Amino acid sequence: MCVLEQAQGEPGIVIDTRAYAGVIDSEPAKPNHNFAVIHLSSYEVFAEEASFPGFLEQDHPKGTSPRAIALIEAEHRALLGKSVVVRLPLLLDMQSGQWFEALLTRLTNEPWVSVSETTRLDPVCIKEACRVIIAIAQQIACGAENW
Repeated sequence: MCVLEQAQGEPGIVIDTRAYAGVIDSEPAKPNHNFAVIHLSSYEVFAEEASFPGFLEQDHPKGTSPRAIALIEAEHRALLGKSVVVRLPLLLDMQSGQWFEALLTRLTNEPWVSVSETTRLDPVCIKEACRVIIAIAQQIACGAENW
């Protein structure tokens, strides 16, 4: 969890990274806090079956895995206060077993690799996800109300 403090030493913005640290069963958010929370969640909240053309902003989370259910509950708790939930896509450099390397190996070694007409994959690296989160934090810090 990252806390960006105001000039008075009080939290101004809290970036909740617990879902990516493996901590998703924590105490509920306090709805009366006086600081903004950027809660990081994951595409994992969606059901595993294919969705055309991928997951859309208006889709409702319907994940059924234990992690998806815990992430959905954490999102609901986060939204009790002044919060924004950011659902990150597949983060390439966080995948165990080097997911991207395995894909490239398949593409270069196998004569035929199938693709899907009904789903898309929008992976990003952690560096790009951090840029988005920093931009949101800057928007909140400058007093913008449209977040």
